[in-house]
Amino acid sequence: MKLVVFEVVSVEEATLAVALAQKFNQVKCCLMVGQEGHVMEAKLCNELGVTIIDEHDQSIVDEHSFSKSTESLSNITFINPANTFPEALRNIAKGAKIIRTHFGEMASIIHQLRNITMGALNIVKLNDEQLDEFARREFVPKELLFKIKEEGFTVPLLAYGNINSPADVSLLCQLPNVNGIIIANEIFKMKNSFRTMHSLVAAVLFHDNPSKLLEISTTFPSHQQQLDIKGNFTEALPEKMSPLFQTIASPTQSTYHQDQIVEEDSKMLSDSSNFLPNNDFM
Repeated sequence: MKLVVFEVVSVEEATLAVALAQKFNQVKCCLMVGQEGHVMEAKLCNELGVTIIDEHDQSIVDEHSFSKSTESLSNITFINPANTFPEALRNIAKGAKIIRTHFGEMASIIHQLRNITMGALNIVKLNDEQLDEFARREFVPKELLFKIKEEGFTVPLLAYGNINSPADVSLLCQLPNVNGIIIANEIFKMKNSFRTMHSLVAAVLFHDNPSKLLEISTTFPSHQQQLDIKGNFTEALPEKMSPLFQTIASPTQSTYHQDQIVEEDSKMLSDSSNFLPNNDFM
């Protein structure tokens, strides 16, 4: 099962992400708080289901930030960035339970993922003496290297950056040893953010199904005409654009129309009590 992580920095964003995640039963969804925001936002997001803290750039974080409040949060997993295999190893040795790429464009994301996965594959080829030398040179625990040689790279590896289309999602999810994606916080600032996130999560679910991906792509918000303030299309959609959400919104639903998504996008934050996660959400 692939993992989708929503990067949130406010209770409103966490609520929106929870609402979307509850529509997908076959994709593991989690919430991650970044470096912005203050301690009370962190505590409230934790009540909503935040389970991941990003530990990047701790030196620039002040005492009232999300990451400085982690001692008061429960069931937290720490995620760290890496663009090379040795960097990933050093972060794992420090306690990281998930590794993500540094934020970047698609070419950079793929390059980082391949650096990490190829590094893990090359470890298998090294003998004990070579492993000792690698550990000394890269300042990583020798025991961790031996474990990876025997068991493989078992820490979840996520793609993080400008993932802007269902095609991007599909490509990343099909790379070896990539466990999922992080939907960056910038998406919450976009017009029709709920619809855009919905399409990206659906692309994770159907990353290896070209026909479904085509439907997702043809109804992806960035490929559609602009919506007016009431959520109506200013021009008629081309007839070839089949209503994606009639078929893939949720494994437990047979129909989910575009007008429903527009309505949810406008009402989501006004009725947050409907979207509190159940106990088994995370």
